[in-house]
Amino acid sequence: MTKLRGAVIGYGFISGKGHIPAYLERAKTKDDVEIVAIADIAEGRRKEAEKALPGVRVYSDYETLLAKEKGNLDFVDISTPPCDHARIAHAAFDAGLHVLCEKPLTTTLEEATSLLKHAREAKRVLFPCHNYKHAPVVKTIREIIASGKIGKVRSLTLSTYRNTHAKGVTEWKTHWRREKKYSGGGIAMDHGSHSFYLTFDWLGSYPTAVTAKMTNLSLNSPDGARSPKYDTEDNFSCVLTFSTGIWHS
Repeated sequence: MTKLRGAVIGYGFISGKGHIPAYLERAKTKDDVEIVAIADIAEGRRKEAEKALPGVRVYSDYETLLAKEKGNLDFVDISTPPCDHARIAHAAFDAGLHVLCEKPLTTTLEEATSLLKHAREAKRVLFPCHNYKHAPVVKTIREIIASGKIGKVRSLTLSTYRNTHAKGVTEWKTHWRREKKYSGGGIAMDHGSHSFYLTFDWLGSYPTAVTAKMTNLSLNSPDGARSPKYDTEDNFSCVLTFSTGIWHS
């Protein structure tokens, strides 16, 4: 059996609480994957990575990692903020590596198109972390819909409520999701992709029309002045029209 050797680029909250524990569990139960290197720009996170994976090779940036680990990797796991996804993925394809990438895959349509083209040319896998598809409750919903017991589903409503934004690690920029230059957008960019791919799956098609509205309450202070501190939306509502139905969020 071939054991895949991987590197994780970006050791933040998602990597530390999700990706690395999953790799360790997989290595224990299947022994078919090993994380041999990690890159992160924050010294504090590099120290945490060394604690989580004793003996792992740690780098301060992905460029150095790719150069030093040439010939020693099969794939990279990109877990940085979205602003860097495309650039790192292109570099990985140039190095002949497969790519697992956190959502959203990119922050613009142009970047996504370019990345898909590069993946085809490099003949390498580009796989987004659409983890909700594998949640037990989502698998159950899919089974119920496929069974036909509730009839043909033509209307869906998905609502997400948070009492705060999703915060990052304290060793870097805890509030990066609220800054567009890092996140690419607010709640729609951060959580919207989950809702979208689930809806595409459940309705069995892609939307033909979109109506959406987003607001940023944090930009407005009680006296009516606008604060430039955060520039992403914190409220998003949307209606997608499909040939097979309609979705509200």
